[in-house]
Amino acid sequence: MAEVRTVTATSSALRARASHAAEQISRLLLGERFEVLEEVDEGRWARGSGPDGYEGWIRTWHLAASISNPEPSLVVTSRWSRALEVPEPNSPVLCDLSFGTRLGPTRAEGSGFLPWLMPDGRSAWTPAEHLEPVGLSSGKDMAAMLELRGRRLLGIPYEWGGRSSAGLDCSGFVQLLFASLGIPLPRDAWQQAEMGIEVVRDHSELWLPGDLLFYGSPRVEHVGVWLGEDRLMHASGELKLENLEPGGRLAGNARPDLVAVRRIPPG
Repeated sequence: MAEVRTVTATSSALRARASHAAEQISRLLLGERFEVLEEVDEGRWARGSGPDGYEGWIRTWHLAASISNPEPSLVVTSRWSRALEVPEPNSPVLCDLSFGTRLGPTRAEGSGFLPWLMPDGRSAWTPAEHLEPVGLSSGKDMAAMLELRGRRLLGIPYEWGGRSSAGLDCSGFVQLLFASLGIPLPRDAWQQAEMGIEVVRDHSELWLPGDLLFYGSPRVEHVGVWLGEDRLMHASGELKLENLEPGGRLAGNARPDLVAVRRIPPG
C-alpha cells in the first residue's frame, strides 16, 4: 500500500530518474501530498506522484510523514510570501511561499497575519494580504481573476518542468493559475487540451477571455491563456503578454500552428 507524505520545502523538483542530474519534469509545492510507491538509494529518493497524478522521483529530504493539519482553505495569490515565526513584519522567516501554495489557518487573522501549521507541525504566520480563499468567490468573474493573478507572475523566467514563482513552463503556469481558483487541471499541455469544452479555433470572434489556446505542429506542445483583444498570457522565455497575429498565430515562434481552443468551466 502506498504511503502518503507531504512536501516540506518551498518547492521540490520532481525528476524523471532518481538523480539530481535527471530531467526536472515538474515541481511540487509546500504542503502538497506525494504518494510514495517505492524508495531507492537507501531511502534518499522516492518514486510516486503528486496531487495531479504526475509520476516521478523526489528527494526524500523534502518529504515528511503526513499529519492531521487543517484542510487548506487559503491560497497564496501574491508572487511570493513568507512563513514567519511570529506575527511581526521583521520576524525570522521559516521559509518562502510560492504563488499557489495552499494553507489551512488554525484560527482567525490577528494584526494582519494568519496562523497556520507547517507540514512538520511548526506554527507559522503569513501576511493576510497575500492570501485569498481557494475557489472562485460568488460574483467574481473567472476571466478577470485569471488575468489579475496571472499578471502578478509576469517576468518569471521559463523553466522546463517549472511550476512555482521561481520558474514556470507553459503548462505549469496554466495548471498553477487555474488551481489558485480551485480548478484542477492535469500537468501537461496535451492533457489540458482534452479538458473542458471545445471552442472553434478558426473563429476568434467566438473565443472568450480565459480560454486556453494550444499550439503544436501537429502535436500539442504549448498552451497559453487568451485574455481577449489579441492578447495571450503564456510562458515562453518568460511569462509574458504577447499580441497575437491574425488567427491566433504566435509571432516568430517555432510552434506557429494553433491546434485547439478549450474553455474551462468554473470549478
